[in-house]
Amino acid sequence: MRIALLLPCHPSAMRGNWTTAARLVDGLKRSRHQLSTHQVGEELPQQCDLLIALNSTKSGPGAHQYAHAQQIPFIILFTGTDLNGRPGNATTVAVNAAAALVTLGTSSARRARDLFPDCGERLSIIPQAVSPLPEARGAALPEVLAELEEDTELVFMPTGLRAIKNPERAVTALAPLAQTRPQLRLWIAGEELEEGAAVSMQELCRKHPFARWLGPIPRDQLAAFMRRAKAVISTSKSEGGPPNALLEAGLLARPLLASDIPAHREFPGGSRLFKDDRGLRRKLAAILDDPDQALLAAASMREEVRQGFAAAREAAAWSALVHKFV
Repeated sequence: MRIALLLPCHPSAMRGNWTTAARLVDGLKRSRHQLSTHQVGEELPQQCDLLIALNSTKSGPGAHQYAHAQQIPFIILFTGTDLNGRPGNATTVAVNAAAALVTLGTSSARRARDLFPDCGERLSIIPQAVSPLPEARGAALPEVLAELEEDTELVFMPTGLRAIKNPERAVTALAPLAQTRPQLRLWIAGEELEEGAAVSMQELCRKHPFARWLGPIPRDQLAAFMRRAKAVISTSKSEGGPPNALLEAGLLARPLLASDIPAHREFPGGSRLFKDDRGLRRKLAAILDDPDQALLAAASMREEVRQGFAAAREAAAWSALVHKFV
């Protein structure tokens, strides 16, 4: 079966949508399907049997138009930010026309049903999975990591710069802790996703020198940053499902902290969530004060990630869904 994936970003962009798409491509290829990935606005293949659109708002309308012209079915995968706010008319039309709808978690499924009451049985949940980050054995550390002093307490935050991801909150929330722990460093890694976000972040980091925006990090270097970090955190306001970055860090047995939002309750959940800035500072200080205990807990969490978010399980669910349209 010839399947095309339509992404709101370039297929090589280091974003969550790309990570999810790459994993889906890998899984469906193992079921002997032919896969191709395309960015919204690109010319799609002349011959295609099924189209999968990642993000209902940015990719859905284009997928609907193409699928209608080609007389083929299409699937919409809600990726998260497309479930914030009220959908536009073009998005609603596309969602109502889709042959199947998929969310990455239970909280996003509830939201999708609220926004699109006609989902019915077309909506299914295929939980976000995780694949190990690539690591080159024997590779030299990135220069910025190699220059860190041994006693540096590095907190790593892999996220794009946009309001919904709320990276500024981490800087302002941890600033008081940095005053009492001069060895604390907060590094934020990700590309600018909204105009002006980089300038605002750079200004904030100048005001709080313990924080630093690194820009986008190549995927094959992310594991090195996570392994060096004492904790990996997220202050996101909304996610479509357990975030790729937190799952990847969990698979590396890194201590995690995340804002208390529905998707984060699915993972990392429980004691790893913070409700306010004071809670973030308190829980991070506990990790930094007893790193051995934090690593033991993270090692236990790694098994939770391996068993609960296996890529093979996700691939099987997608294969079963796609098979309905063969």
